[in-house]
Amino acid sequence: MKTTMIAVAVAALAAMTACTATDSPTPPASSAAASPQAACRLDRVTLTTGTAPAEQVLTAVRRIKVADTAEYENTVLIDQPVVPTVSWTGPGADTQAVLEALALQHGDEVAAAPHQGLPSVDAFLSGIESKAGTLIGYAAVMRQSHTVTVTCADGRSLSGAVTSWSRPDIGAVRCGLDLGADAPAVALRAQREFC
Repeated sequence: MKTTMIAVAVAALAAMTACTATDSPTPPASSAAASPQAACRLDRVTLTTGTAPAEQVLTAVRRIKVADTAEYENTVLIDQPVVPTVSWTGPGADTQAVLEALALQHGDEVAAAPHQGLPSVDAFLSGIESKAGTLIGYAAVMRQSHTVTVTCADGRSLSGAVTSWSRPDIGAVRCGLDLGADAPAVALRAQREFC
């Protein structure tokens, strides 16, 4: 009788465990709460300009050397697109949405897309007469950083720093040619550093 009671108790315990296990399953890992970044619907984006001085950077430089014999050298010396970014001090909002909102608000002062200088340089150089000598084609932008504050639709406030570009400059200089005092600083730099 004692053995029968133990067997009945073990069977009852096993049945309870099985019921408990199926009644309260462990939630799958994919049902985790939404991240603060995904949860922020933009309500307002505010930019404080000039947190650091703007800096002119070359994004592309191509050197073309043409000899009297029509032999030439065509070399890419720089191909470094400036890619806009947002660095958050804590939880952040969707970076691309913030960049696009800033581009709409501030026109050409804050770009949302990377600056691809080399295709622009190549298009510019294709229109210049090929003659003996060395030609330097260049593209440059003003890289700048700003403070950004985002207000979410639920009232939360997020802050960070945006790095972007503005004022693209594309041109070409011939090596050995005196550009003069009124030449753009980026043209003088391209001639000085790459001829």
